Amino acid sequence: MLIKVTNMNKNVTKTKENARKIEEARKQAMKVASIQAKEKARQEAQNARRAKEAEKLALKAAKVQAQEKAKQNAEDARKMRAAARAERIRNLKRKLAESPAILRDKVGRLFARRVITLYFGDDSIKLVAARGRSIEKWDTVTIEPGLVSNGVITDPARVGTQIEQLFLKHSLQPKRVITGLSGLHALSRIMTLPYLPANARDEAVHRESERELPIPMEDIYLSWQVVGTTRTDMRILLIAYARNVIDALAATLREAKIKPYVMDLAPLALTGVVDKATTAVFDVREGEIDIVIMIDGVPELIRSLPLPRARSLKEQLPIIREELERTIRLYVPEKPLQGTLPIFGSGEIDSAALRTLSEELGQEIRPCSPALGCPDGLAPASYMVNMGLVARRLAPPNGVHPYININALPVTYRPASHAPQVLSIAGIVLTVGLGATGAVSLRTMAAETTELRSTLETVNQLVVQKQIDLAAQRKQVAELEGKVADVSQTRSRFAAAIDRLKGGQAIIRDDLELVTSSRPTSITLTSVKTSAPASTRTGGDVIVEGRSPDEAAINGYARTLLNSKRFSDVVIASLRDDDAPSATGDLDKLFQLILKR
Repeated sequence: MLIKVTNMNKNVTKTKENARKIEEARKQAMKVASIQAKEKARQEAQNARRAKEAEKLALKAAKVQAQEKAKQNAEDARKMRAAARAERIRNLKRKLAESPAILRDKVGRLFARRVITLYFGDDSIKLVAARGRSIEKWDTVTIEPGLVSNGVITDPARVGTQIEQLFLKHSLQPKRVITGLSGLHALSRIMTLPYLPANARDEAVHRESERELPIPMEDIYLSWQVVGTTRTDMRILLIAYARNVIDALAATLREAKIKPYVMDLAPLALTGVVDKATTAVFDVREGEIDIVIMIDGVPELIRSLPLPRARSLKEQLPIIREELERTIRLYVPEKPLQGTLPIFGSGEIDSAALRTLSEELGQEIRPCSPALGCPDGLAPASYMVNMGLVARRLAPPNGVHPYININALPVTYRPASHAPQVLSIAGIVLTVGLGATGAVSLRTMAAETTELRSTLETVNQLVVQKQIDLAAQRKQVAELEGKVADVSQTRSRFAAAIDRLKGGQAIIRDDLELVTSSRPTSITLTSVKTSAPASTRTGGDVIVEGRSPDEAAINGYARTLLNSKRFSDVVIASLRDDDAPSATGDLDKLFQLILKR
């Protein structure tokens, strides 16, 4: 029994020993596995680091290669441009003996500044880009319905985006852009004022405009230009633009990233597409017609009228002929014209229609032909306003007549002029003195003394010259003092002119009171104007326009005005149906009365 217990103890001890060895072997295996795992992780991290470094080296090498390739491409492009420039020069030299005119034209285009024009209509925007007298690019963009209402752009952001895309399409920079405005939203007048010095004219024009124009001054922008002077009087061409139209257009140009440069009126642009200083010119566009009578280069009468949009050209011809006849009849020249007034036509009107108008008027109507180079595919008649905007910024090719150069862009929207900053002489002397304090040797001081003596001699010469100039100015002052009597006479004439203005205004005021008080309730007046300026005591014919559903009311209104004995005759110049029905569904009658003195 004892032996059996002893054997059992030995077995237990042996079993424990085996378990201990197994545990030690297991721990040793785990330790080896941990070491192997760490070594493997270290190896993987090292491989990843090497791969990352290799990737960086590869990217760097690719970047260097790309830079080298870009440099090579730039060098190749430069060589190609130089070769192309040399080829152009060789071609120009070769053609010099063949045709000097061709050479002058190409050289002019090469060095001329590009001019870009935009004409804003109610339903489209027309673009023309020119370099010198050569048209390079042109296009028309249709404005979505509802974005323009009565000439006012209602959504500047969307229209500005269309303009921006138009410039990107033709690779044009939005610089030196000239914009054209429809004449339907402007008024024009030729005013006669007493001769005034330049610094007093602006205030005088604004005061006279406030008295003469039937629109509040806060609703318009004014632009004007002196078109003729005598010793006692001066003639002013005045253009009044609707403020809301220009403000909306300026906002649209800002959305298109275009800085306003010049704004012009479409009828004035037409004066640049004719080769006569005395003529009548008209342009027919979608929904409107512009008619200008120009005498010696001055647009004496400007009319912009709406046309029915739904009618064909054949249906519009009677209206166009009637308005041409009325415009020529309304204009009464101060001096008799020598011969017949030439007439030019353009726009959306073909040669057959021009021949028809010529036959009906009994006078030849010639198409406008601007002195610009038009490439193949361009229909000049459709872009006549844009071409006039280009031509009016160029010198006349043959010196036919001086162009009217009115910029409709208000001063608030014009780019500010930056005056150069000049350092004063005192500042320069002070700076030099502070910089040189304590650091000038005797030799330097001697050199500066010599330089100062030379400067002193120059200053003495300037003083002598100033004394000579002062003597001349004193002589001019003496001459001006001798003209005091003339100034007094001018003042008397100015007072007399003011009296004439007051008399003319009283006549116009009485006419307006009679026209409005005699109006039946069924008649709505749309326009009342006079054919003579307010500076005349006798006034002129009064033109009354309006609408009414009752033709009998219109006839009765005309009889009432005639029975007032204020006018010698009352003529119903036109009477036609309106295209759009009224709120009641009936068609109104549009009429025009001429009240003759």
